[in-house]
Amino acid sequence: MVDTGPHDVVATAPGYTGHASAPVDREKAIVDVVIRLEPVAEAAPGPAPAVPPFEPAPMAATPATAAMAAPAQPMADAHDEPADHRERNGVIIGAVGVAALATAGVMFAVSSSKFDDEHALCPGSQCANTDDLAKAHSLLDDGHTYRGLSIGIGIGGVVLAAAGVYLLVTPHHEESHMTVQLDHAGGSIGYTARF
Repeated sequence: MVDTGPHDVVATAPGYTGHASAPVDREKAIVDVVIRLEPVAEAAPGPAPAVPPFEPAPMAATPATAAMAAPAQPMADAHDEPADHRERNGVIIGAVGVAALATAGVMFAVSSSKFDDEHALCPGSQCANTDDLAKAHSLLDDGHTYRGLSIGIGIGGVVLAAAGVYLLVTPHHEESHMTVQLDHAGGSIGYTARF
């Protein structure tokens, strides 16, 4: 694995030299680099040496070459296997939904209590005096407020609980990996995608 930026890779063998540039657009990327070795022209006149068919020369193992040879072996990297938080998120969201439903139930009970207090204070909507009438109006307002909140929180709780159950019961889809390698006339192009 290498850092971002351009990387120059040089390989040498007796009578040959090779060079390649590997631009890397993200850290810890795994990069395949193909180096084609070319014969070195000799300064002394004489018959040109026979050029053997192209075969990649083995390079000495260094940290840079070991990193580039890594794609040939499967690597266990934390980024290759993303942690599946679907079950954990389902439990959390479902628990919040159940708590919201419990809160909605408590608020509904409080609103019913306010309405009962208003009916006890002014039976048949007939209040004894103006103070009782003002208190009855206050109890009705509080009852309507708590009733509206209980309905809204209850709806939110049902949605959250349903989302939590959905996350728990539906399967997680595994990622698919695709690698395309094109070889042509001694050159090589590689592409890896994850979806």
